[in-house]
Amino acid sequence: MKVVNAQMKMKKSLLLMSMSPMLVLAQNASTFDASSFKSKSTAPQPKKEQRIEKMQVTGSLIKKVDVEGPKPIQTLDREALDRAGYNSVGDVLRDLSANSFGGAREQSGSTTAGVASVNLRGLGADRTLVLVNGRRVAKDGIAGVVDLNLFPMAAIERIDILKDSSSATYGSDAIGGVINLITKSDYDGAEMEVRHEAAEYQGGNRTTVSGTWGKSNSRGNIMTAFQYRENTKVFSRDRDWTSTGESTFAPVPNINTGDGFSSAGQCPSGNIDGNGRCLYNFADFATETPEIKQFNIFSNGKYDIDATTQAYIQGNYTQKQTNWQYAPGAVRLNGLKSDYIADNVEGYDPNRGADFRWRSTALGNRVNETTETSFGATVGLKKFIGDTWEIDTQVSGEKIKRDDRSVGGYANAANLRDALESGANCDWINGGTCNLPSNVAYNPYEIMESELTRAEVIASGEVVDLPNGAVAMAVGAQVFNEKFSDVLDPLSQEGGVAGGGAGSTGAGDRQVTAVFAEFNIPVLENMEVQASGRYDRYSDFGDTLNPALSMRYKPFESLLVRASASTGFKAANMIDLYRTSSQGFPTVIDTKYCNENPNSVECDPAQYETTFAGNQDLKEETSKSLSMGFVYEPSKHFNTSVDFFHVQMDNVVGNNLQGVLDAEANGADTSKYGTTINRDPSTGRITSIETGQMNLGERKVAGYDWGFQLKGYVAGIGRLGFSQSTTWLIRYDENTFPGQSLSNTLQINGAPEWRNNIALDYGPTEDLSLLVNLNTTGSNFKLDSTEGKLERYTQVDAQITYAFRELQGRLTIGARNILGDTPPLDDSNINDQLNADLYNPIGRRFFAAYSQSF
Repeated sequence: MKVVNAQMKMKKSLLLMSMSPMLVLAQNASTFDASSFKSKSTAPQPKKEQRIEKMQVTGSLIKKVDVEGPKPIQTLDREALDRAGYNSVGDVLRDLSANSFGGAREQSGSTTAGVASVNLRGLGADRTLVLVNGRRVAKDGIAGVVDLNLFPMAAIERIDILKDSSSATYGSDAIGGVINLITKSDYDGAEMEVRHEAAEYQGGNRTTVSGTWGKSNSRGNIMTAFQYRENTKVFSRDRDWTSTGESTFAPVPNINTGDGFSSAGQCPSGNIDGNGRCLYNFADFATETPEIKQFNIFSNGKYDIDATTQAYIQGNYTQKQTNWQYAPGAVRLNGLKSDYIADNVEGYDPNRGADFRWRSTALGNRVNETTETSFGATVGLKKFIGDTWEIDTQVSGEKIKRDDRSVGGYANAANLRDALESGANCDWINGGTCNLPSNVAYNPYEIMESELTRAEVIASGEVVDLPNGAVAMAVGAQVFNEKFSDVLDPLSQEGGVAGGGAGSTGAGDRQVTAVFAEFNIPVLENMEVQASGRYDRYSDFGDTLNPALSMRYKPFESLLVRASASTGFKAANMIDLYRTSSQGFPTVIDTKYCNENPNSVECDPAQYETTFAGNQDLKEETSKSLSMGFVYEPSKHFNTSVDFFHVQMDNVVGNNLQGVLDAEANGADTSKYGTTINRDPSTGRITSIETGQMNLGERKVAGYDWGFQLKGYVAGIGRLGFSQSTTWLIRYDENTFPGQSLSNTLQINGAPEWRNNIALDYGPTEDLSLLVNLNTTGSNFKLDSTEGKLERYTQVDAQITYAFRELQGRLTIGARNILGDTPPLDDSNINDQLNADLYNPIGRRFFAAYSQSF
């Protein structure tokens, strides 16, 4: 599909843009200097006659001496990462104010239980591009995002967060912004760290052991970092906010003979709802967060072959084991005809049969174990030509494999049906004991593989001198290949597993070729213009051209003004294209039935059996982005910045299931877009839903970032620091179903208008530092908006760090959620009261860490 014409229309408007800034600040304002006792580089400095070392700036292909470029970037340096109080990259980035609607964290319930992601601007985690040292890495094939937990914290020197669309530089997936993980280099020495976090309530403890070693000499260096982390599981019953889960699939089954479901046997006292259905609290047996054991190792090195040639290499390996469990399976048994049932259920006609909802406690809890392995390697060669030119050639490959095994609690549906109909050794109607035949138990599996191979060449340098400086240019070409496969066991493909979902095998691949160029032009002594463009050809979509224009202007020394405008592009995830089907139980409100029966329990949020399928007719997403603002820094002790941003997306890919049901209630023909809502003909209630990803339409997002930092030394008191960052969305309009009008979805469930981070830093001595972080999430409506809002919530974290300078050690103790406050709970959604994307589900945690340099 050609998207060139639509995007080329942006070229004229680029010249009309004004300018915007973004201050490059650490997330935590801290003046603590650990460099005097931490190992650091002793690599020889270049001689005067050698070339000046330039830095690669995130968002640009041109290396510069001045790292402050014309695009909005926030930087978390190594000190900020050390003081964040987390043992994974995903946890660190989840607290960003720009992570507007939160991000997926490690949570039980799927094959992606161990995956963590970040969602800049709320545009979608798969629209935030994650890079390592400026290069694209493989995505998780099922989640469609880069798993942030695959990278060891010990190897990372800093994290750059580019809060601007960057398809003109990096291609697909960068509509919302870019996360660039910069690893350590030129490291000389060794360091070990041990960290332990203890949760106030049972479960949720975390232990981390990490180490870094590096060696440098006059010809090169090598660095290796490793990390082992272990997170213990949290059972839902051990937290007040997750201890209740209400289901109409119970050990005493509910039967429907044509007039709706009601209890088939003697339901335990107090476990029955207003419709006579037996209820079951699945939270008594489920884990909320999984057990995780993960080992990472990362290594890089470079070697100067001669004065103008440098070779480099990078490698990484991760093995992650995840274990979680759910309550016994919720089994739907349709049209059962049995004399055993007739003997135990009054009014049952064995010739007609009946439908049952049953909780298969006889099979035990559903237990899932996942082993994920990721490995990759990169080799490259740099050639320096003349005074300014550099040619960088690189090839890389990375593969992720996830083997998910269900080791208990699942059954062969046909064999289970035979056993229950006969009633042999199983008094299941009355919730009695069952001795099921050995052929009933079944262990399904799913094996996912994703792979990325890539080759690129980039040449950069200065091309011509102008009165205000040299024009710098970068040009390059890239080829990469993505592969994806998802294989389920044969019985799951047939939909024959009781207690689990149905699905099918899916696979696909794509080839991408790209060429790109960038120019940095000093038009005035105090003004630079950066123009860039990228042309991509996708084997499954066609081609696309994305231009960008940005400007950096300093009218006087203390004021910086910036602006940028660009187009963007997002290719559909391959699982959305090639997945045949998968099954889940999302929580929504049946709008149509509720409108017709306003006092029905269907007006409450409930889980519905939903089958999702791929859609090979998906179109690519496109976008137009604009940012503008200023940075004011009157002294080295104070600075502030305000930045406005606006993103307009077209052909947005997604599936808003609540939007589907709302559109159905408004008279839309959902079948035209591949969605079928199956209803019981006698009651009109939903029995199941069949749907998939679709091009929903438009999404328009606007807001601003505001930040400032104040730091300094006060005689007699010590070092003081204060910083804050706020992201406030003023517009979030989108189509929740094709053909429907744009809806303002700000403040709906899970979509707060704003998030804010505040850091208070105090250092009474050179060796002692105290830090308090306050992370606030704005209010948003409950899932049933008629029941009001969830109030804004602030989590307070605190820690103390002491440096043992003579020993070259450092001790940190602290607590997350030190006040022990409970996040806002959605009592309208009894099965999912706490939004784990926005709020931490573990509760208060105390931690201690000790690092030792050698």
